[in-house]
Amino acid sequence: MDGNRLKELRKETGMTQPDLATHLSLSVQAVKSYEQGRSDPDDETKLKIAKLFNISLDYLLGATDLPVPLYNPVKLDLPKGLTENDIPKINEYVKLILDAKK
Repeated sequence: MDGNRLKELRKETGMTQPDLATHLSLSVQAVKSYEQGRSDPDDETKLKIAKLFNISLDYLLGATDLPVPLYNPVKLDLPKGLTENDIPKINEYVKLILDAKK
C-alpha cells in the first residue's frame, strides 16, 4: 500500500491519525506505521480504508492515480475526448455540487 497516499487521504478529509485509528479500530501506532511504509495493512483493513474514503483499492495500492470511487452509484455519460487528466477536475466539480447541497 502507498503510505503517502493514505496520509494524503487522511489529511484531505481533516482526520488526525487518532481519528483514522478509531475509524479502523486500530492503534495510532499502526496508522503511523502504514503511513510511513514500515508495515502494510492486511486485506481486510485495506478494504476498510477504501470504504472509508470511497476510493478503489487500485488507487490505495498505487496501481492508478485516478481516485475512482469504490462505490459509484451514478453513471455519467461523459463526452468523448476527455483525458485521464480531466477526471479529477470532474470529480472536484461533482464534490462542489454535493457540498453545496449540504
